[in-house]
Amino acid sequence: MLEPERHSQASLARLEADYADPTQVADVALLIWRDIDTALTPIIGKRGFAALFRRCVQVTGLHHPWLGELREAPDRSEMFTAFHAGLCAQTTSAVVAANGDLLRTFREVLSKLIGGPLTERLLRSVSDSPPRTDLPHE
Repeated sequence: MLEPERHSQASLARLEADYADPTQVADVALLIWRDIDTALTPIIGKRGFAALFRRCVQVTGLHHPWLGELREAPDRSEMFTAFHAGLCAQTTSAVVAANGDLLRTFREVLSKLIGGPLTERLLRSVSDSPPRTDLPHE
């Protein structure tokens, strides 16, 4: 696991260790993905990010079948809403595990598209930013 993934998963693992409910963990996971979206959208565009995210959800859904429902969301806003709702319906440990698998898959797929060094630099910019406590709205 690369540093950006470790940083993101550490945030979720701390919540899990503090016995946070799935909604609290899902809120943080959503913030992580919105930050990744914000970092990548200027480079790959909104549709590019949505397509990449959906593909990663499809691949990760092989191990977490409940993620399969997320591919059907017609736009980015609904995609994130469905992602959050899907996470909230799981146990805290399932949210942490699925998010970790999704982050790994995302990094692997993105690395194949744009190369490892650029992927690491882009994702590091997300983990280097200060933690957010707000939930952004589309």
